[in-house]
Amino acid sequence: MKKPNQKSNFIVSIVFLFAIWSAAPVHAADYPELTVIPRASETVKKEAETESKNNYLIHWAIQAPAVATLLASALHQATPKYDDTGAKLSSDARLTGFMVSAGWIVGTLGLSAFYHPYQSSLSELGKQGGSSARDQLLRERMAEHGLKAASRVGTLLRYASGITLIGANVFLLAEADGQHKAFPAVAAGLSLVSLFWCHPWERNYREQMSYRKRVYGVVSNPAVLSEPATGNLVPGFQLALVF
Repeated sequence: MKKPNQKSNFIVSIVFLFAIWSAAPVHAADYPELTVIPRASETVKKEAETESKNNYLIHWAIQAPAVATLLASALHQATPKYDDTGAKLSSDARLTGFMVSAGWIVGTLGLSAFYHPYQSSLSELGKQGGSSARDQLLRERMAEHGLKAASRVGTLLRYASGITLIGANVFLLAEADGQHKAFPAVAAGLSLVSLFWCHPWERNYREQMSYRKRVYGVVSNPAVLSEPATGNLVPGFQLALVF
């Protein structure tokens, strides 16, 4: 009979503590979003101010290998292939290279012209009024969400462009004659940049999260604690985490 009572008391204590936490007011010092420097909203504002000016250069690591693939496709000389009637077959690799490279060039230019994640996030932040700690916390989390959304798009662009451009150049290499393999080989090498390059949208989000992690360092500190079994004082660490 003791175990059910103990379990019941434990559960009631947890619920009681949760109720106290839920009713407690929001204090700036309790949340890393409000104590980090710079705040996520400040990062969004800074990036939004230069977004229109730098947006056409932000995808350079995708556009450069795409242009190289386009040139490799234009200069492509395949080993002649003929069908059963003796007619010369067209080059599938050249068409694939043109479509993939042109698609990434046009696609990234379109993103630069119409997709402005930081300006959109800043506009949403401007719609949230209020100056209380809770209102500030809401804005900072919205700003972090905007940074994360842009980072995800950057990651998708990086991997998708790298894989498709490398694939197109491998296709060109496989079909090219011996004297014309250098162009797709160079283009394939440049396409590796897309895979290992960190997109600015990814970098901004990672840096902001690294600033937040540093805030947690101040809540862990050495202390002298009492040992439960004997009551003796022993060295230890205190950790304070707020979620």
